[in-house]
Amino acid sequence: MQSVQVSSIDPVGGVTRHLEHCPAGMQLAQRSTSTAALPRVVLSTPPPIAADQFWSLEKQSAYVATIRDAIQQLTAAGIKRIHMVLAAPSSLSLRIGMAYDRRLSAELVVYQYERRLAPPYPWGILLPSASVPVPLVIR
Repeated sequence: MQSVQVSSIDPVGGVTRHLEHCPAGMQLAQRSTSTAALPRVVLSTPPPIAADQFWSLEKQSAYVATIRDAIQQLTAAGIKRIHMVLAAPSSLSLRIGMAYDRRLSAELVVYQYERRLAPPYPWGILLPSASVPVPLVIR
């Protein structure tokens, strides 16, 4: 099984938001998120990235654990809101959503990719959390 690599998670003094860039089985253009003025954590897999790379339960479970651990580390570092850009098969996206601990984790905004738009991530969903009782659309 191929491993998932996580760039360093270095808390920046006074920063309460973070961008998590997660290309899982699909190429995600980093330039499309490069305008975000947020510290960034990048989860990556060794090339080549292929659409069927994360179909097995074993691979999906490992990737979900990596994302969950990164969210926990960011929360422990004092990050209050994580902006996640995720390019993944729908089955993996659902598993990530099920693993998100809304009681103990930072707020999480997951963005929708729209290839034809600029910026390509025009909106996201702020997931329910300890401080957000219902999901909200963020533009």
